[in-house]
Amino acid sequence: MSKFENNILKSAEISVQNITDEDLSRINQYTLTPLTKDDIFTFKLSMCDNELDDRNYEPFNLQSLKDMQSLYIGKTILKDHDTSVDNQVARVYDTELIYDTTKNTQANEPFASLIAKCYMLKTSSNEDLIKDIQGGIKKEVSTSCRPKKYVCSICGVDNFQKYCSHWRGKKYPISDGSEKMCYFTIDGVKDAQEVSFVAVPSQPRASTTKEENQKDICNLDLQLKYLENYVFCERNEVKNYE
Repeated sequence: MSKFENNILKSAEISVQNITDEDLSRINQYTLTPLTKDDIFTFKLSMCDNELDDRNYEPFNLQSLKDMQSLYIGKTILKDHDTSVDNQVARVYDTELIYDTTKNTQANEPFASLIAKCYMLKTSSNEDLIKDIQGGIKKEVSTSCRPKKYVCSICGVDNFQKYCSHWRGKKYPISDGSEKMCYFTIDGVKDAQEVSFVAVPSQPRASTTKEENQKDICNLDLQLKYLENYVFCERNEVKNYE
């Protein structure tokens, strides 16, 4: 069984941010020795939203974003999802859920985005990484979480409990004679493991964010993929024996 069993990997949008006194106070909750603004480099991740138009047909719902808002605080940031202690390079110190009051999602939920604030030390070992982030070289970031439910939009079955006959990304006829797209909604999140700098993710949906007076902006890709997920391995095996 893979160590990524039941995990969702989602890449995010990254931008550099200015450090406030409140940020510094939150950061120092995780340190043994108080840090100053000169000791740290901070950045923000726009981790995910709850719209249905996900390229992999695996959208988060609003409850998932609310769960992750608390779960990701204090989580580590790694290189390439490698859980070696030497690959820890930064930490999430705060999160916020930002609502767009001008629109709802296709699922008729208030549109929201989950933002994570992160810090890393300005050390000689991190110097090149910080320059790569500022220069837009290290820009792809992937988050790893474990959903509570994985619900089919056609039949409502939680595919973490049992397997339905539908496949995400495929249209199915419904009672009114039209067709409906199948997607598996990530309904709630029970655990958030880590955030990682990765190489080149597949199916990129790049965008940027910008803060007032901010000069260093990094692009990110917004794509969702399953990595060695046993659910679909098992479903393939079941279908092969039908």
